[in-house]
Amino acid sequence: MSENLLSDDFLHRTREYLTRRDEALAREVLTASQSGQQRPLSVHSSSPSYAFDASPIRRSHTPKGASCHRAEFDDPALWPRSSTNRSAAGLASDSDNALVQALRKSQDRCQNLLLSKEELAGRLSEATKELQKVSDDRQRLEHEAEHLRRENHQLRMEVTEAESKSSKAERELKELRQCSEKDDLLSRERVTDLQTRCDAQQVRIRDLEVELRNIASDSTASRADLHHTSSAVIELMAERNTIESFLVEALSALQSMYQEPRGLDHDLGIALPHQTRQAATGQRSTRSLTRNGVPRSKRSAPGSLSAVGYKRTQYRAGTSELVELITQLEYELAEISMDFTSMISRIRQDQELVEEALAGLDECPGVAEKVAFARDWTDRLRSRVMTTNDLSASGLTSSYSRSPDGSRRPPRSDFAMEGLVRWNDERNIFINSTKSLDAKLDQLQKLRRVLRTRMDLTDPKSKPMWS
Repeated sequence: MSENLLSDDFLHRTREYLTRRDEALAREVLTASQSGQQRPLSVHSSSPSYAFDASPIRRSHTPKGASCHRAEFDDPALWPRSSTNRSAAGLASDSDNALVQALRKSQDRCQNLLLSKEELAGRLSEATKELQKVSDDRQRLEHEAEHLRRENHQLRMEVTEAESKSSKAERELKELRQCSEKDDLLSRERVTDLQTRCDAQQVRIRDLEVELRNIASDSTASRADLHHTSSAVIELMAERNTIESFLVEALSALQSMYQEPRGLDHDLGIALPHQTRQAATGQRSTRSLTRNGVPRSKRSAPGSLSAVGYKRTQYRAGTSELVELITQLEYELAEISMDFTSMISRIRQDQELVEEALAGLDECPGVAEKVAFARDWTDRLRSRVMTTNDLSASGLTSSYSRSPDGSRRPPRSDFAMEGLVRWNDERNIFINSTKSLDAKLDQLQKLRRVLRTRMDLTDPKSKPMWS
């Protein structure tokens, strides 16, 4: 009830009490004036005491302003009905003081209660927050507890499954132990047998390693043979260059013979075609190509022969000498070309064989396979070397070149091989040189036809020696 002292109901009752008190005092004064009794009003009169009634007042019984109209009929409910001698003024003063003090106390109390209310409201909000936090923690803990319960259930199931697997594994281990005890004797015998085989294989591997080292030494010897073959090819190249230079000199001599005017041609009545090319300087003439080397101008004609017959005989002898020399040169060139071609082919085959052997040796996975492959390769290479030696012994391959007169010439020393020979480049050089030799041989054929034609013009009945 103390918390509602400043409420609207309390203020309304206070105003109503003050209004009713003023009306009662006014009625008392009016009654006294009408009756003619003048009684002095004093504060300490014997008027009945007044006590403030803080009980709820029904507004329906005492509406605002209704007490003024019904003053003569209604008696204030709060006014004490006692016969005392105190005056109405004293009663009002005491009542006012008491009311003011009570009102002040009520206001102080209300202020304290408001402060307490605010403090309690702050505590209530904090308590609400704490309660909410506790509720959240409780929900989280319940969720974690539920999760832990599920994990516990899953772990129990896993433990049960693990126990079943463990029991099964124990049974299998027991069976394996029994089987291992049975197989122990057999395994020992197998280990002994395998150890014996391993020792035999190690001995075999050592033998194969020794054989492989021997094969490596044979391979080194084969490389030396290949180097020797390369040197032979270089000698053949030198011989080819020598023959080519000799062919150039021979062609130059033939050209000079048909380009220089001679009295022999005028005496024989042979009309030579006009040559526009000049004779090559520093070249040998036909006089140097004869066997006896005696100049025609210094020979004495026999007395039984005329000058014309002597000149014809000398012309035929020189022509026969030239034809023989050209024929020998053709045979020499053909032989050298065949030897060089066969040598290049054989060397290329040897190179391909060595490359194939090295590639196959790299592809072999084990030592035994490598040794077997190396044996096969060594046999093939030895057969090739023996074939080459047989050819050399039979004279099909030559390390010395022939001279135009059929004798042997020593090899030239200006062709020194450094490192491996690039056989593709050498083959291209040989092809180009062969083409040039073929062109020069065509020129020789043309010269032979010209000589034959001129001899036919000189003596139609005579038969040439080279026909």
